[in-house]
Amino acid sequence: MSKYTHTFFNWWEPVDLTGLKDKLSPEYRVEYHKDKGEETEVKDISIHRDTREEIEVESDNMTAFLSKFRATLSQTSEKKITQKDLDLRDKIRAYCPHDRPTPFPWSFNPEPELKVE
Repeated sequence: MSKYTHTFFNWWEPVDLTGLKDKLSPEYRVEYHKDKGEETEVKDISIHRDTREEIEVESDNMTAFLSKFRATLSQTSEKKITQKDLDLRDKIRAYCPHDRPTPFPWSFNPEPELKVE
């Protein structure tokens, strides 16, 4: 059995990560990762400078890394997915509902099958 991993995307409006962290933290272990570049004296002129923060969310057998426009879910072990893992996937899917990084049909990223307990 192979481990589940999939990336979901949000196309237009950035996800409010601090608000999402507050919503998920009662049920899951949530850790906020801030960009280290803000601590340096070098001026960041990248157009992506405001999208580098992310949160890490852990469930029973699933870990998710969420940024403002992307969420990657990965199964941590080959045990079957629990209902709590499925609930986490559904909550993240509400914020990042798309399987492709663009609304244009350039790429396809079908979600793999989930083996549920």
